[in-house]
Amino acid sequence: MPRVHNCAALLACSVMLLVLERPAHAEGDSLRLTRAQVQERAVGQSAEMVRRLAVRTQTRLLERESYPFNPEVSVEVTGTPAPWSGTDYARRIMLEQELDLRGERRARRSAGRAAAAVADREYGERAQAIAAEVDGIYSRHLVAQRRASLLAGLRDRARDLGAKAEHARGRETLSGFDARLLGSEAVSLEADWLGARNEADVTGAELRVWLELPRHTALAFEDDLGDGVWSCDADSAWVLARHTRLVVARVAAAESLALARVVVEERHARANPTLGASVSRERFELDTGEVGVIHDEGTSIGLHVRVPLSIFQRNATGITEARLDVERARVDRAALDREVRQEAVAACAALRGAEDERALRAVAAESAGRDLQLIEAAYEGGRIPLDEYLTLRERLVRQQTAWLESLGRVEAERSRLVRVTGAPRAELARRFGGAR
Repeated sequence: MPRVHNCAALLACSVMLLVLERPAHAEGDSLRLTRAQVQERAVGQSAEMVRRLAVRTQTRLLERESYPFNPEVSVEVTGTPAPWSGTDYARRIMLEQELDLRGERRARRSAGRAAAAVADREYGERAQAIAAEVDGIYSRHLVAQRRASLLAGLRDRARDLGAKAEHARGRETLSGFDARLLGSEAVSLEADWLGARNEADVTGAELRVWLELPRHTALAFEDDLGDGVWSCDADSAWVLARHTRLVVARVAAAESLALARVVVEERHARANPTLGASVSRERFELDTGEVGVIHDEGTSIGLHVRVPLSIFQRNATGITEARLDVERARVDRAALDREVRQEAVAACAALRGAEDERALRAVAAESAGRDLQLIEAAYEGGRIPLDEYLTLRERLVRQQTAWLESLGRVEAERSRLVRVTGAPRAELARRFGGAR
């Protein structure tokens, strides 16, 4: 648990530094960011996180909350001291203070520290969730850009071929039907390119919103998509999640807070003694008959202690409710532990399958690029007919786009692993990187 506390503290410090020290050129005309910089800035620029930080700061005040000193003052007045009155009178001022012998001050401070720990974990948990969401958007943006780049090249070649076909039809060396087929192929690739570019624009706009950048700022992202393979072990991922993912730490802190509140309620069930001091002045008259009336007047100081007798159990309902909260917290912790383990197992299995598919698609896509150039040259040279060329072209293009789709699934599963473990992608690559 100390490691988690340190992680939360470092995360908070990095967010504050990022907010205070923004790049001078960030609001200018252009900005190029890495994945980690986008995540850090998204957390630091979030108005939600600023408010959560204020809530966490206010919660820390509970650590100093102690048993309140609320002395009681009472005044007793009987009779009148007027000179013309012959009656007795008494004046008494008492000051009383309950003594915290039941340990409520210490219990309150422990509960305050536990509440502050919950607030820290909640802040860090939300920061990890934002970082994981931004990681997924970043990957989708890079994959969409690669897909748009690939389709742009294919579209340009299809346009050139379509233009040549129109020229050949004008010279009546190519039928109008064949020219229309080639034109339709170019239009189809144009539509696919527009779809990929739209996906890149949408994800880029989402990142811009997270970064809170003005619209005129030119934004570029570093392409960190590699061909490396992660050897994701489910047990290792689960252990990492238990130590790094702050939702696990938050549930554990909530259980500690519930236990601290039980102690507070149990302290309330006890009875504290009360220590008091008093100052009194009294006057009385005594008629003795033979001697006459005797007058006496004096001032006295007294101390007293009151010790309540706890015959009946106090605060039984509060103690029972606090203990029920502890059991609920333990149930939530056990359920979350199982859920995190299931997510880790599923994420590793899905990532392994996606990487295997990507490896197979990569081999086919690499040869498809070369084969596409060959069939284009063969068609232009008149060695293969148009229908065969279009069939082969569609198959080869599908192989290349399928490879990009498999790359997108790999990146989606890696982003899922970032969310499941709560660790940055760089940390996961260091732990799981390497060929299987």
